[in-house]
Amino acid sequence: MNIVINNCYGGFSLSPKATLWLYEHNSKAIKATSIVEYYGLNDPKHKPINEQFGLDYNLAEWRKYLKNGMKKEGLFLTVFSPDEKFILSNHVDRESRADPLLVQVVEEMKEEANGSCASLKIVEIPNGVEYEIEEYDGTEWIAEVHRTWS
Repeated sequence: MNIVINNCYGGFSLSPKATLWLYEHNSKAIKATSIVEYYGLNDPKHKPINEQFGLDYNLAEWRKYLKNGMKKEGLFLTVFSPDEKFILSNHVDRESRADPLLVQVVEEMKEEANGSCASLKIVEIPNGVEYEIEEYDGTEWIAEVHRTWS
């Protein structure tokens, strides 16, 4: 069984390119949240959309990223679905790290799959092993589940 982990300090994250690829391939590892929910546009306390770093700003940055050949300077970029109706999360929960499409995108894209402050690695473990993903300061490793008492 193959599992994707982060192999450096910082934490697990995917690049916008890898996130979009997974969304377009219907991977269960990617979470899509509607823009209305993400930005709370139905909330009467919501500030105008065009405020700094709001929806308009993030859409403009996303469109600039796409126009620029999917190249981005800086660390963070809000990732939108192709129809711009959803925000896509680049943080994959630990239960989805063995998703075959996630493994495939890391194999194919290599370093291009890495999110900001991430260095993704595929670890192979025997099938049927109960495992946990452990981490320290974002660096992760696979540990076999065992019993403990206190």
